[in-house]
Amino acid sequence: SENWDSSQIAFSRNPASDFGNHVVHVTQLSGDAGLPVVGWVPGGDHGFVAFHLQTTSGTQIYLQKAEDQSQALRVDGTTGHAHSPAMALGENAGLLVWFEIISGLKNRVHYRFFSWDEVGNPELGFAAEVSGVVNAAPYVPAITHIDADTFFMGWSQGSSPEFLAHGMFVKAP
Repeated sequence: SENWDSSQIAFSRNPASDFGNHVVHVTQLSGDAGLPVVGWVPGGDHGFVAFHLQTTSGTQIYLQKAEDQSQALRVDGTTGHAHSPAMALGENAGLLVWFEIISGLKNRVHYRFFSWDEVGNPELGFAAEVSGVVNAAPYVPAITHIDADTFFMGWSQGSSPEFLAHGMFVKAP
């Protein structure tokens, strides 16, 4: 089941699943946590949760290992409002994609690669903003792992009601 309120995100898996009984609580951060996305490395050895956290100074994107009370890492470097995280995982790397509000419905698209150590603690890697995108629509981006170190990310862009689909392939460094 999944439950969350203004102070935590709770995630649990059925104990009968292949992954065992995992629970994530994001309680050490102050603010309103929301829009959680959970992903498992192929084979199920490691899991991660990404979410946004609303505070009085803005909204940030965080990533943490899918274990009870794990340390959450801030992923974005924005000073305003980052939102709508999406995540995909490959065998050796993961990719997070999110938006940053410019004004109204206009957003920039950001992404960041990450890897993990032998016990599954996330290690943040290369981060970038998609060049030239200033009018991405505020709908959650699509992202998928293609093979090895290749991912595809997609988003809608333009003015309502004439949004167009945009996307790009990216390779983990």
